[in-house]
Amino acid sequence: MATSTITTASEAGKTTMAPATSTTRNHKDSMKSTWRTWDKKTWNHEQKIMDLLGLHPTDLNREVPVFAKTDKMAYVPHMEGHKWILFHALWPLLVHQAYIYLTGRNIHWLAAFAFYSITYKFNAIREIHKMRELGHQYGYLDGDKHERDQVPDSRTKEVLHSLTSTATIRPIVSCFLTYATSQDPLSTFSWYLPLEIGAYGAILDFWFYWYHRVMHENETLWSFHRTHHLTKHPSPLLTLYADSVQEVFDIIGIPIITYGTMRLMGLPMGFADWWICQQYVVFAELWGHSGLRLYSTPPTTFTPILRFFDAELLTEDHDLHHRKGWKNSYNYGKQTRLWDRLFGTCHERIEAVEGNIDWNTPVSLSLWFPTPHPVPLESPLSIPDVVYQMDQGRSTRESASDILRLGRPGISTISVPLNTDDRTFTTATMTTQGSQASSDPDIMGQQLAVGAAPSSVPTTSLPAVTRSSGQSGTFDEVG
Repeated sequence: MATSTITTASEAGKTTMAPATSTTRNHKDSMKSTWRTWDKKTWNHEQKIMDLLGLHPTDLNREVPVFAKTDKMAYVPHMEGHKWILFHALWPLLVHQAYIYLTGRNIHWLAAFAFYSITYKFNAIREIHKMRELGHQYGYLDGDKHERDQVPDSRTKEVLHSLTSTATIRPIVSCFLTYATSQDPLSTFSWYLPLEIGAYGAILDFWFYWYHRVMHENETLWSFHRTHHLTKHPSPLLTLYADSVQEVFDIIGIPIITYGTMRLMGLPMGFADWWICQQYVVFAELWGHSGLRLYSTPPTTFTPILRFFDAELLTEDHDLHHRKGWKNSYNYGKQTRLWDRLFGTCHERIEAVEGNIDWNTPVSLSLWFPTPHPVPLESPLSIPDVVYQMDQGRSTRESASDILRLGRPGISTISVPLNTDDRTFTTATMTTQGSQASSDPDIMGQQLAVGAAPSSVPTTSLPAVTRSSGQSGTFDEVG
């Protein structure tokens, strides 16, 4: 009988893939990250800021589901990405426009820079929070082998400074090149915007592709880029985990060259247009380093063209660039797969392959509410049995209880090994038969944990718990 096994990250094997070098390794090359477990009194300012803003890629108090390479993968509809980006790109422009309407005057260049710098950071933090929630629901690529890398102990200052620099300097460049107090934001929109969104991503990716590829193939430039490749399983905070020389090109060089190219092509690229284009780019940059186990492509208006040439970039493409590549690599694009396809540097995908995609399981990027639980109304696995192998944490109880509470069609049994103090497991098998249990996830968690429902809890058609032996005991029969 086909099953899909889900384990927690704490149970999965953890292997470290350190690049081989012929010289003594610099202590700053270490990806060891333990600082989040230290006494907070010992944290530096950067660590306190990252914790205050909730920038961590995972929550240490919650489990991360781990899937086998061949397990089914949910997908993010293209319009969900557009919805998220356009909402976060438009609200600062509308606030700016409202200020002009209420006061009758535009804001000074310096005030514009400050405002858009803050909103740029706010939007990026919102995306990081959303990706963390998705990670705790859908897991990560290669999660059965390795967890996502966290911010290293030796580089917390550099990582936060890099992210802050990006979110500060890019708005400065935009304001310097395109902002004018004589124009309100709405007047800088153009009818060319749909074309600009697609063209900006493709053109930026062309310049980035060759800059990135040369950084790998040239010995001198590789010395500046190698730091970024110390992470084999990157997370959003490590997007700009790099040396300062690379940061200059990433933050300033490539965007300015792209803007100049667009202007030479005769496209308006007014302030609002460029702001929106950059929001598309930063969304793809952060998402591309998330490693989320979701079938997702960077939103763009060029999707039909890219799809025709099989040139859409997936999250796994850049993940494989880090995981499998070092100085010699592939998958150099970060917005599309167009130039990798054209110049023969694509790498075969492992998990995000057609046979693994569950097109019946769309993922919504909700703007205000938590993303719905990953198990849909109809089992994405299309098999009668789903086996959950998890610790006895809250996320575990919610996962199993939701299936029972909602009476998922096509799922007949759930085997829940419960963690004991000595890390052994006792298994309880729950037969759902399309029934329902208590609607309270915490109460349902108690039912799973003890093998019976508390007598004071009103329930309907409680599932049977059959006796099943384990390494540390048995459960009594109920129902």
